[in-house]
Parts: sequence; structure tokens; C-alpha cells
Amino acid sequence: MLLSDEEARDYDRAEQDEQPTDEEEIEGDMVVSLHAMKGKINCKTLKVIGLVGDKEVLKLIDSGSTHCFINEKIPRTLGCELECTTTMMIRVVDGSKLSSKLICPKFSWEVQGHRSSHPVRLLKLGGYDLVLGCDWLSNYNPMELDFHQLKVTLSQAGKKLVLRALPNESSAKVMYAHSLVKLIRKRNHDTEGELLLNHPTLI
Repeated sequence: MLLSDEEARDYDRAEQDEQPTDEEEIEGDMVVSLHAMKGKINCKTLKVIGLVGDKEVLKLIDSGSTHCFINEKIPRTLGCELECTTTMMIRVVDGSKLSSKLICPKFSWEVQGHRSSHPVRLLKLGGYDLVLGCDWLSNYNPMELDFHQLKVTLSQAGKKLVLRALPNESSAKVMYAHSLVKLIRKRNHDTEGELLLNHPTLI
């Protein structure tokens, strides 16, 4: 069958309209730390308890995350205003990626009498309700994270604001070499930890 030029153009347009289009995704510069995803802590994080309305939430102050993220269940539970955005791909420090397309532009909370408001992006978080990243911390420069005394010192309007963090609960255990070999052979991808080598001192 022969088609005229105009009919051919109409046919091509119809085919394009029928083809499914993938939702646009943007690979941004957003990074979330592995500890934020797993509900863990490390030397770059401090955890605090705060309030959102009358609800207690567990917050992670995390210099390893570039932005603020909130567990996707929290805003829906509280009935917060949400905005739909282009799907953003967020990098986890371990190399994996997560997608997020919802943001709460005016999320407010309180920590130890200090009120704060900042845009937060919805994400599936492992053990924390809210992750306060570098974009929030940068509003309070100069600031100091003291991981030994478990406190955060923020600067606001020429005054110092000190937030006390929760104590770190260590669950570290000694593992001998043969036990480590057995664990590696199991190839259990849900197991994680830090390897600290204990070198004996020769006298």
C-alpha cells in the first residue's frame, strides 16, 4: 500500500502517540548515607529526639547526607502538604540508587525547644524518621558537630544553640578469623559491620 506524504506523516505521529513514554528521571547531586538508610550511626552522625506536632520522631543529624530526607510514611500520617516533582534519583553511599518524586516544601519540627522548618524529600528510610543533611546544617554556619560530647552547636542570629544528642549504643562484638571466614562464605548480603584489626604488641 502506498501512502501520500501527508498520510505517512499522520501515520508516524499516530505510532509515536501510541508508544509508551517513560517517566522522566533526573540524576541529581543528592546523596544519602548508608547509616541513614540502615538506621545505624557512625562518627559523622548524631541522633536526637524531636517533635512534629505532638508526635515524637527520631532524627539523624548526618553530615554524610547532602539533603534532608524523611521517612515516606511520616508526612502521610501527619497529613502534611506534599508536592509531586520530577522523579529524582538519589545515590546511596554504597553505590545503589533510590527514586523520590514527592517533597514536603514546608516541613516543620522542634528539637529541645528549637523550632526549624526546611524542605524535606520523601524516601524509604531504614531506621530514622528524619535525616537532617548538609543543606539544613549550612543554615547555621559556623556550626560544630562534637561526636565525643554528643552535641551539636549551631549559630543563629549571632547566638549559639546547643543540641544534645542521644548516647550511641554500641553492639560491637569480637569475631575471630575462622568465624569471619564462615560468615563470608554464607554470602549473606544483609550482614554488615566494621573490621578493626587488633595487632598484638610484641614485648
